[in-house]
Amino acid sequence: MSLIAEEAAGGHTIAKHVGRTDTQLVGRVRVGHVFASGPGFGMRRASTFRNIQSAEALVNSVLAQNSCDVQLVAMGWQTKGC
Repeated sequence: MSLIAEEAAGGHTIAKHVGRTDTQLVGRVRVGHVFASGPGFGMRRASTFRNIQSAEALVNSVLAQNSCDVQLVAMGWQTKGC
C-alpha cells in the first residue's frame, strides 16, 4: 500500500503519524480527551514514525499478517475470527 496514495484519498497516517514532535503528540492526546465522552473514551496514546518509508513498512506488514481480517472488513463484516 502506498501511504501517499492513501493520504490523497483522505487517509491520515502521514499527516498525523509521520515526523511528529513530542509536543505535537502530547497535544494530540490532550485534544483527544477534550472530545471524549464517558469513561474509557478519548485518545490515550499517539504515535509517530521517523519517515514515510518506516510507516509504510509497518502498515504493509500488519495488513499482510491480518489479510483474512482485512478481506472480511472489505466485504462488510465487522468481526475478527480468521
